[in-house]
Amino acid sequence: MPDTDLEQLGYIVFSGIRKVNGANGIRIIVQSSKHPSFVEDRIEAFLENYLKTMEEMPLDEFERHKEALALKKLEKPKNVTQQFHQFYNEIAVAQYHFERDEAEVAILRKITKEEFLECFKNFIARDGPERRVLAVHIISEQENQQDNNTETPEEEVVITNMDRHEKIADLETFKSSKELYPICLPVLDIKAKGARSKL
Repeated sequence: MPDTDLEQLGYIVFSGIRKVNGANGIRIIVQSSKHPSFVEDRIEAFLENYLKTMEEMPLDEFERHKEALALKKLEKPKNVTQQFHQFYNEIAVAQYHFERDEAEVAILRKITKEEFLECFKNFIARDGPERRVLAVHIISEQENQQDNNTETPEEEVVITNMDRHEKIADLETFKSSKELYPICLPVLDIKAKGARSKL
């Protein structure tokens, strides 16, 4: 497998956690001149390589990474704006868990390497039994303008991985066919005052 650590997939490459309506997930965003089919294959190769790296990582190094993440999460806000956003996010989702970072760090420090690997293989690895993926492909229709008006043949794209996808033709029908996660109960029982909007 090629060394994905040295590969540049595109102009913008981002990965991180995504929390939506109580459901947690991982998102990977790549803006590239390459076809989304190729980019998807390289993302899968990266995830496979990441799993292999984690499996081979010594336990003391794993613990150091855990502690570094814990210290980062426990950093105090550097200004009032950061503190405001922390509080506002809790209010916006009606969770009111104003000590979330401390609670998450307490759990983080108890997680073992075996538990981490089991979670990764179950939810993130390509063949994970609980893995669910939503792939969004945006392809530009603007033609490339070559310098000096010289025409060069476009590189033929061989699409090999689209058979694993179910194309979404009607977004509303797709959304209405999915299960709803139960709403997370707030940490603090704060009752809303006044009339509530019907919107």
